Amino acid sequence: MNAEPRIKPPAAPDWRGKTILLVLRTLDLGGTERQVGYLAPWLRRETGAHTVVWALERGGPLAARLEGQGVEWELRRGILEHRGAAKLAGLFDLLRRLRRLGPDAILSFNDFPNKVCGALWPWSKAAVCVWNQRDEGREVTGRFLERRALSQVRVFTANSVQGVEFLTGRFGVAGERVALIPNGVRLDPPGRTRGEWRAAMGIGPRAVLVTMIANLHHFKDHETLLRAWARIVAENGGDGPRLVLAGRPGDTFAPLQDLRRSLGLEKSIHVIGPTDDISGLLAASDIGVFSSRLEGMPNGVLECMAAGLPVVATRIAGIAAALGEDYPLLVPPADERLLADGLRTLIGDEGLRRRLGEGNQKRAREEFSPSAMGMRFVSVLEPFLSRPLEKSN
Repeated sequence: MNAEPRIKPPAAPDWRGKTILLVLRTLDLGGTERQVGYLAPWLRRETGAHTVVWALERGGPLAARLEGQGVEWELRRGILEHRGAAKLAGLFDLLRRLRRLGPDAILSFNDFPNKVCGALWPWSKAAVCVWNQRDEGREVTGRFLERRALSQVRVFTANSVQGVEFLTGRFGVAGERVALIPNGVRLDPPGRTRGEWRAAMGIGPRAVLVTMIANLHHFKDHETLLRAWARIVAENGGDGPRLVLAGRPGDTFAPLQDLRRSLGLEKSIHVIGPTDDISGLLAASDIGVFSSRLEGMPNGVLECMAAGLPVVATRIAGIAAALGEDYPLLVPPADERLLADGLRTLIGDEGLRRRLGEGNQKRAREEFSPSAMGMRFVSVLEPFLSRPLEKSN
């Protein structure tokens, strides 16, 4: 594991006595939750701020990670599951709790938290509310909360160019009010060794293992990947490379299982669900793959890069920003033939796998560390929160 470089400004902000509230939909460990899992402890550690994380729908494994790093978390349900008068009562209760906490800054993430916090924050006494667009833009409702939030929020961030374009194009946000803050990535120590992971899946030590880390829903387009993989298997036979799909079952889980069976890929594709040992899985892998049609900046790609893996992926804005516009193995979305060509190139060239993997790891370390992401958030919040740091002798 490579140590993350410590990025710190000449005069770090002193936010001791300040409270920063980060609001999510859930405490699962999806892409957005992982980013908050980096950001909240970083803000606490580097600025001295009191950081608190709220979830509006359900808990999950992020809670234990936050606790382990001294970050408070709370589940604040009562809005999503209701309609009409009950939803309105839930909004008033959330506002009451906001006023009781008294945050100096509110950072909300993704659609519903953005709209709720954006609508309520002027009555919370916070100095700023930041709308964080963590995907490429999937939901425009035109409803009251959305209109109210957009009329009141003045500070926005996005983790990809597509997210910026969504905010400025679909929501009409002025470009100067949007800051582009790419995701950060850091791998935990692996829980299992390469050999242990492979043994658990029945994969030999010499087989080339290709991994995609993404929840199984239609935006990720696993279907194209399975059809591309069928081409690879047809050329290599049953004892050739293996593919692992790691992620929470979503709306495409059942259709993908049916497609896997119909293509005769049961032996060569392992669908393992979510894992809390991404580092171990990637250490057991040789190639990363990502077939998404729509994306912000996917953690799955950044995690493969941080692990030193070469990647074959679709050429969409967030992925190209992660790997670099000139990265040689970016293919058009929904093109099973070219995706298979990219995989075939890496499967057959160990030297190329090593060179691209080393370049990816260097890029992840230099451009996508949690510290780099944290400092970009500091630059957004600093006009509202900072006071000069007292120098120590």
